[in-house]
Amino acid sequence: MAVLTNIINYILSSSIEVLADMERHKTKSDRTGQLILKIVISQFLNTSIIYTILYLLKPLMPLETYGMVAKINSLIVVSGAINIIFQVVLPSYTISYFLNRRKYTE
Repeated sequence: MAVLTNIINYILSSSIEVLADMERHKTKSDRTGQLILKIVISQFLNTSIIYTILYLLKPLMPLETYGMVAKINSLIVVSGAINIIFQVVLPSYTISYFLNRRKYTE
């Protein structure tokens, strides 16, 4: 479940970045501020909604072996591992840096 959540969060981040390019921000800092806000809100809602629905469908004691605490711990560990893999395998920061460099003048 943690892998699925991270995949959805990655898809949300990528699509929000594409949509942010279409918004015609005047400055790079405006674009970055709006981008961060939208990504944080969408990932928070995605993660909280998924785990809330799972808990409502099958309520367990939070500290059991497969309870909410274990699921959230696995989400944190898998999120860290997937973020490291994405940064190593998909150097999107470097690519987006060069693409944005042409769009904005400093």
